[in-house]
Amino acid sequence: MWRKSKIKYDALVNGEPKTQTECYLHDSVSLGEVEQQCAEHLRVRIKNPDVDAAAKVKYAQVIFFPMQDEDAFYEVKTLEYIEGKKYTSTYLLPALTTIEAEQRLKDHYKNMVIPWEIVAVKKSDIMAVWHPHNEIWKGDWHNRMERYADEGKQEAGYNQMDMFNSDGTAAQSDDEQPKSENTTTTLVKATPLDVLIQNGVQAVEAEDLDNGTPDDAPTETLSPVLALPEGKQEPEADQPSEPSFPDDLPENPAPKPDTNIEPDDDGRPAKKKKTGKAPNGKNITFRNKKGEPVGS
Repeated sequence: MWRKSKIKYDALVNGEPKTQTECYLHDSVSLGEVEQQCAEHLRVRIKNPDVDAAAKVKYAQVIFFPMQDEDAFYEVKTLEYIEGKKYTSTYLLPALTTIEAEQRLKDHYKNMVIPWEIVAVKKSDIMAVWHPHNEIWKGDWHNRMERYADEGKQEAGYNQMDMFNSDGTAAQSDDEQPKSENTTTTLVKATPLDVLIQNGVQAVEAEDLDNGTPDDAPTETLSPVLALPEGKQEPEADQPSEPSFPDDLPENPAPKPDTNIEPDDDGRPAKKKKTGKAPNGKNITFRNKKGEPVGS
């Protein structure tokens, strides 16, 4: 979609500031895009272009020809005859004169099979064409911007040295400069825990002196860093406990003698005889095959 922009700026004419008006053709879809293109691509001559309008225009075709010194853009209106009907079209192309513009269009459509004729040719006020997707037109735009700058068509008091950065890229205006907050980060060295505790105690003690706190104040009021939460006490380490014994316990008590054991003839303790009772209640003595009593 073609849009025709009209921009205004102040330039020096015969040494006096005067408002100038220039028109350009843009391939864009919105007024905002036209304003952006003007601000970005007119910066080599105009620092703050005022986009006064960006109206839609209709061209059958915008035909490219290399730039010539002192050339201009021309609108050529044609009439085509298709199946007994007449159709009009308008073309835009650069040329030095109306005659050259007419001849260039004839050469461009010399192989057209339908009958057609040129009915009007007039000079346009468009000074350049910006096509963001066509490198040929982009190159032609920059060539024309340099040409107009050499002709003195630029904003008053605008130094060309301010238009570019040190690397050759276009400089940004103050409004386009990215705004960034101060994000300087300061690294803080970690302080050991014992130093923090010591500093905390000293600070609390100094505050207590100012407030008149007595020296025998409890720990909770002197050092909140060292004090435990209310209701909790610091656990003591487990100590091994000594075993306890009853005081009346005899040392090494002697075993009680067995009264049922009788001594043998050789003086040694006799083995206890193995006895039992019969169902009738009488004692039974167990004997071996020789009839001798068997000891237990």
